[in-house]
Amino acid sequence: MLKAIVQGNDKLIGQAAARIRFMKEILEGEVLEAACNGDEEVLQLLRLHLMNEGWWNKVVNVDLRKSGNSNSNQKPILKPVRLHKPNNIPVSGLLTKEEEKNLLGNFILNKRELVHPNVIKMVQADENEGIRMTLNQIHYGTLRTSRQTKEIKKGRMGCRQEEGHPKGSREKGKPRKGYDNVKFKKSFADILKDNKHPGQTQQKIASRFSESAHNSTDTLFFSDFEEGAKVVNIWKVLKRIGRVRDIILPRKKDRYNKRFGFIKPMVMSCAKSFMRLSNKISIGGNKIRIQWAKKYADKKERGVQLKNLRRIAPTILHRVIILVWRGKTTAANNGWE
Repeated sequence: MLKAIVQGNDKLIGQAAARIRFMKEILEGEVLEAACNGDEEVLQLLRLHLMNEGWWNKVVNVDLRKSGNSNSNQKPILKPVRLHKPNNIPVSGLLTKEEEKNLLGNFILNKRELVHPNVIKMVQADENEGIRMTLNQIHYGTLRTSRQTKEIKKGRMGCRQEEGHPKGSREKGKPRKGYDNVKFKKSFADILKDNKHPGQTQQKIASRFSESAHNSTDTLFFSDFEEGAKVVNIWKVLKRIGRVRDIILPRKKDRYNKRFGFIKPMVMSCAKSFMRLSNKISIGGNKIRIQWAKKYADKKERGVQLKNLRRIAPTILHRVIILVWRGKTTAANNGWE
């Protein structure tokens, strides 16, 4: 409703005012004022208590014609003394057993994905052992989730720093450096004259070029992911760590009848970040294993072997055969036999 009013829907203002007038009769003034100011803790507690006391549907479906009449003799249902910061939970000494049970049930319901289904059945049967096991599983599951999130953020920051873009490296308001902002102070002839070791400079330039060319073709092999995983799901997980050029999922499976795939990272730093998080990234509940693809390593070794074979000088026997063949060709041309 608030978004609609902000966007210019004035027809909802009367309904919102009617709800506030209705809640004035059943709430403390301080609580209502804090809720109108946007206090998140008060708003959360207010909604919880309105639902527990059965007032939520009455507030939502309030009659605009009767909202101005203050005929209700109801006492306030929420007091500001019950607020307990920073945990956003009422003080346990001021709660009844029924309220404590409802609060615990809502907490378990919100963390249901971290608890085993059999333990949920024990909680529904009001077993104390089930409640104890549920709280333990929620505790350790939350720690495991936060640890995995920290590792992903750490890998992403390492990828950005290796690319040369550390956090906060560029000053605020400073324009990015483009082609028009570059100032050429010296010509290439002046640079070559000032250079005292041209051979070393050429070697450095060649090594940089070969390194960039090698980095652009590196590919990673990954496996042990979920059987029904798709490229879109895998890309959503990997993009939080580094930039990906392409993801390939072949139809065929490996010798263990499992699916595998290939990742083509954008730069070498992103590939190293993926390698560091091997067996730590989970896709569909399974932790994937990442390693360098052997296909490209084999091609590189094969190319080196062919290059070495081409450099082998001809043997003495080859030279003799060549000379004999040239002699016969000359004799045939001159009419000798």
